[in-house]
Amino acid sequence: MSFKHGVVITGLIGSGKSTVCALLKERGYEIICADSIAHEILELNSSRIAELFGAQLLSGGKVDRKALGAIVFANPSAKKSLEELLHPLIHERICFLSNELEKTGKLYFVDIPLFFESGGRAKYDFATSLLVYAPKELCLKRILRRDKADEINANARINSQMDIEKKRALADFVLENTSDLARLEKSLDNVLKEIKDSKEF
Repeated sequence: MSFKHGVVITGLIGSGKSTVCALLKERGYEIICADSIAHEILELNSSRIAELFGAQLLSGGKVDRKALGAIVFANPSAKKSLEELLHPLIHERICFLSNELEKTGKLYFVDIPLFFESGGRAKYDFATSLLVYAPKELCLKRILRRDKADEINANARINSQMDIEKKRALADFVLENTSDLARLEKSLDNVLKEIKDSKEF
């Protein structure tokens, strides 16, 4: 099924996707969040995670996501194993929720950070993509400030994703997030108008 009313939001870690999604919610739009879905599915499959990566990752029956992240960001083989477990389940849930929102006939947004890395339109049949853009160097500064991470781990997280400039070339719409919140809100409203005009809403 083609999800013609859905707009995928993507970007690099630290580019500001969460902020944009919060602003969209304030404007009354429905948001499907791939990360939230991934967290739910991760917990539902905690025993399998323990089998793959070690029981030390479980604390009180819950997965230590920070410890798991440190493993997969530093180990491409571990990252691949985790993706093979989670991605089909995440994809199924996103498609189900999108199908439900399509029935409303209203514009909605789907936050998929790894949209292009995971196959893009070939995997998810969304007609439109919106990139939240900030240069790699700015994303790094934001991660260091926000997560209090060290630079080596922050760079590993950034480098595990597709280069932001390549994503920019693939996206249908680009939302610049290189200044302050007021500028971001103004740019978002302009992009929303462009998207609605392109979809004839």
